Parts: sequence; structure tokens; C-alpha cells
Amino acid sequence: MPGRRVLAIGAAGLALAACATVPPPPPGPTYTFRCADGYTVSVRFFSDGLRLRTPDTSVVMAHTISADGGRYRAGDLVFWEKGATAFIQRGDTIIHRDCERGKHGAQRAAGP
Repeated sequence: MPGRRVLAIGAAGLALAACATVPPPPPGPTYTFRCADGYTVSVRFFSDGLRLRTPDTSVVMAHTISADGGRYRAGDLVFWEKGATAFIQRGDTIIHRDCERGKHGAQRAAGP
């Protein structure tokens, strides 16, 4: 019977090791979008969402289903992007439109 106990303890150890926390993937690139109204946002993409930084706030948004382009949501705030353009919506109202990604591609964002 001692052999079975060792086997059971070993199996339990493997099961616990499988439950260990996997580190999150590294953040993706950060882009600056400038909107037609002069509003500027910084967007850092992750595998399952993004962090949207504005002059007033910073919010993490989850990737949600969309038929075309990328749609990200946090509460009633939505960031839609397709290619190098985007718009920002609050509720049913587009609050910033014709936002263009910086011409130089990925740019470092200020702050953490």
C-alpha cells in the first residue's frame, strides 16, 4: 500500500502544479489616435482587450464580438477600430469620430 500513497501524493502534486497561475501575455503595441475634433487617445492592445488612455482617465476595455474591425467595451464606453481609423462611442452616441492612428505606427505611451 505505501506505493499507492506515493503515487496518490505525486498525482496530487501534479494537479496542483497544473493549477499554478500562468503569467499574463506581454502587452502589445501602443498607438496614438487623433480624432477629427482634436481629441487624442493612447491605446495599448492586449490579447483580450486594450487600455484606453485619455487626457482625463485610463480604462481597461474588453474585446467584444463585432462583424468588422475591433470592438472594445467598458460599461457604456466603446472603442471601435478598423485598420488605422477608429471612433469612440458612449451609449448610442459617437463622441469622437474619424480618429486616425499615428502615421509612424507604434509609439510609446507616457506613464505606466
